Amino acid sequence: MVRAPGAESLTLAEHERIVEAIAAHDGDAAANAMHAHLSRASALYGTLIRS
Repeated sequence: MVRAPGAESLTLAEHERIVEAIAAHDGDAAANAMHAHLSRASALYGTLIRS
């Protein structure tokens, strides 16, 4: 797990959206939430690695 100060609350909110969509059996919403989370995380990790 990569720690990015200040990103914890955003990461938790993203995880909550994913879990809520799964619990609601809404595959499209879960996929969209997961895609958004991974896209943001990937960009953040790329920035951290380059710095």
